[in-house]
Amino acid sequence: MDSNPPVCRLRNHVLSACFAWITFCLIVWQLNCFQIGTFHLPAPKPFSRKNYSSPVSVFDMGISDEEWERLQKALNWPGPDQLITQLNLTTSPVHSTFSVVEPKNSYKVGENISVIIIYIYIYWGYPSLQNKQVINILPNTAGIGKTEKCRSGLTTPVPAGFYFKDVWTSFVCNTQQFNSSKMWNCLQNKIVYMMGDSTTRQWFEFFENKVPGIKRMDLHTPRLAGPLMAVELKNNIIIHWRPHGVPLRFTIMPMTDLHYIANDIDKIAGGPHVVVVFTLFAHLVFHPITFYVHKVAKIRQSVVALLSRAPETTVIIKSGNTAGLKDIFQSDWYAVQENIVMKEMFRDIDGVIYFDVWQMTSCHYLTENVHPGPVVIANEINMFLSYVCPA
Repeated sequence: MDSNPPVCRLRNHVLSACFAWITFCLIVWQLNCFQIGTFHLPAPKPFSRKNYSSPVSVFDMGISDEEWERLQKALNWPGPDQLITQLNLTTSPVHSTFSVVEPKNSYKVGENISVIIIYIYIYWGYPSLQNKQVINILPNTAGIGKTEKCRSGLTTPVPAGFYFKDVWTSFVCNTQQFNSSKMWNCLQNKIVYMMGDSTTRQWFEFFENKVPGIKRMDLHTPRLAGPLMAVELKNNIIIHWRPHGVPLRFTIMPMTDLHYIANDIDKIAGGPHVVVVFTLFAHLVFHPITFYVHKVAKIRQSVVALLSRAPETTVIIKSGNTAGLKDIFQSDWYAVQENIVMKEMFRDIDGVIYFDVWQMTSCHYLTENVHPGPVVIANEINMFLSYVCPA
């Protein structure tokens, strides 16, 4: 017999409580099992097997079905002029060569040069002689090129122009040559907003070095990642540059400094003293073209709103340039598709200038680089300012 009755009674109460709790848990478990056993999954909804051209809907991209169809037609790359059914019918441009017929030490302007092109079949490796071609040396370049003022709505022909002694002559509009003094006068009382990637930062750095009296302000931001700002007080010149939002491969920088182009344009009041220039290509080649369409649609919406509240604002789109990259991760082929999309989506927007720099980088003797050399940048600036201050 237990010598401590209170302890015995406490033990009995604890055992009774444990038994009651276990009984309750078993009852709940049995009820759940019964419900699970009697529950039937709903029948799946019938799936409509439509042949979508894109896994992303046009609603997600922010465009209409008609516009997406038009973009697809623009992106459609024409096939060869004849059907190629065998690999041995293709040629290798890398191994093909040319030779000048009866070359001379010097030529006069206006002379013809006869050239024989020998192309190599890529599979069999044997040469084939193509018909002799005649190339005409450019005559005196004085008077060649467009005399029309640079403005929006102009088309870019192929070729868009040519280099002669490292000076670009445009077939689009009248290209002016801007020295430091002319730049200073052209940018007087202007606020220039540059947005995009390092290729527009090259423009900012060019102005920083060429415009007399302009100074970069210390915004306590990374020198390469920005945002950046330069001012010239005497002529009231302000130039901004900032990178576009993600996706972006830049140095470490605060997320608060990464603004989407559309959002920044929404914050600009606009006016005849405002110039907005942006580019969007190099950092988006790793993403599907539908994602790029979505980004451009948002920017277009903001640009249309800007021009509605301030029609005299100068809006310039700088196209992507060649980079000389041919791998599967970053290729000029992806960039040219982005250029087509950007150009098509802004084609019918009055007041927007599409500045095509693709041919300016592809036909220069400098090695192609995602960051064009100083000569190319200088000619791009001449074209840019020809739109800002047309003559």
